[in-house]
Amino acid sequence: DDIIAGERQLVVKDRGARDIIATASGRPYRHNFTGNVTELCPVGALTSKTYRFKSRPWDLERTETSCTQCSVGCRQYADVRYGRLLRTMLVEEDRISDGWLCDRGRYNIGFYESPDRLTQPLYRKHGSWTQVGWEDAFFLWSKAITDAIAQRGAESIGAIGGGRLTNEEAFALAHVFRSAGVRNLDWRAGRQRQATPGARGGSLEDIDRAQAIVIAGESPEQRAPVLWLRIQKAARNGARIVSNGSAVKARAAVGDATRVALIWDGVDPKVGSSYAQAFGDLSELATYISSEQGNPRGAEAMGMLPCFGAGYAPVERGYDTSEMFEAARDHRLAVLSIFGANPARNAADPAAVCAALDATPFVVVSELFMTETAQRATLVLPAAGAFEKSGTIVNLAGDLLPVSASLAASDFIRSDFEILADLAGALGVSLPPTPELERSVILAATSEPRDFTLGDERFVLRQPFDGDKANVGIMSGGGTWLHDPSLAGMRVS
Repeated sequence: DDIIAGERQLVVKDRGARDIIATASGRPYRHNFTGNVTELCPVGALTSKTYRFKSRPWDLERTETSCTQCSVGCRQYADVRYGRLLRTMLVEEDRISDGWLCDRGRYNIGFYESPDRLTQPLYRKHGSWTQVGWEDAFFLWSKAITDAIAQRGAESIGAIGGGRLTNEEAFALAHVFRSAGVRNLDWRAGRQRQATPGARGGSLEDIDRAQAIVIAGESPEQRAPVLWLRIQKAARNGARIVSNGSAVKARAAVGDATRVALIWDGVDPKVGSSYAQAFGDLSELATYISSEQGNPRGAEAMGMLPCFGAGYAPVERGYDTSEMFEAARDHRLAVLSIFGANPARNAADPAAVCAALDATPFVVVSELFMTETAQRATLVLPAAGAFEKSGTIVNLAGDLLPVSASLAASDFIRSDFEILADLAGALGVSLPPTPELERSVILAATSEPRDFTLGDERFVLRQPFDGDKANVGIMSGGGTWLHDPSLAGMRVS
């Protein structure tokens, strides 16, 4: 609370046998890392409301996995009893998290049992939702794609997603649609434009060794809370934090420091480019992009960009997200498939996105809940969550991390990889055999792009940058956080 998080809220009140741990103000204990305090309490006097009295530790089945709530990828334990995910715990000797978890990564787990969870494919017919079987769903979807390609060409098809998928799912997404002739692919469904820093990308340990840490754009304090703890640790060790002013002013503030970490939010390419140029003369510059989704760097490496294939290989360019929505509004897009993304809420211009979705004849959305985007779909497919599937992700420092399933999804819920594999079969497209696919994923994930850096023009969307949405707290936003009633008191509007 004091040294690590820097909150200084907890105090000892009363005296002697009446001592209690409380907040100095008497108000509820709230910040981004409260769960670490209860986990590290040596005598069990501080406990978590979401877990207390639910199980004895030795009755739990423990799985080590990677958190997908943000782009840091902290290692964590998932503790399950009788098929219920009861808690997550930190991994003490984890070089990624440095042994900490933020409260969103720790507590955002109750939605798996939410009554609002999608459990069956839904098809909109005459304005009303009808439950359909998976075979019918794939028939309708594949027929819409093949008919559109035959009548209007592959340019009338688009796919968006990947930032919240595993690498294997993002690779399959790009592979299936490109194999069908579709070039309109993009993971970017919000404000962020770029997730891979490119030639000067640094490791997490480079932040620990930095003499100065420069923050360009939105602070990672809310986007990547555990990264912020690492920045604060470096500051306690003498690093200078520069977080305001233009790129030129930031360069002047750094002075003669040679080991510099530059952290950009990936939103405005002009900002990223100006900082990359201003600090380009430093031989020990390490760059990072704190992303708004969990695996966007993995999605880019797997080929979910209109100008890059797997491993950042150049491909014939298709539409980016903004161009797909523009084509939809102009009635040039026939089928749009969206995987684990909610642009109707998170895009820079939600109203324009909603108009594009309403103008598209066939919209498919794979989701856990009926989001703002899913409500405008033609076909909604129930997808598995991160604790219900296995695979890998790539974090903001380029580390390839495993995701291990600790829960079994219900009978009618499928992972995005299973959904894409069945779509491939319906389209007559072949996915690589599992060993070959795994090798391809590893090769793509470990590729080091050397021909671009922050703010590269190839990542620029046609849609102008909108800077109004920023500084969103980790306890706010849509998605799974809205569907866990046990955490209503922690939610921030």
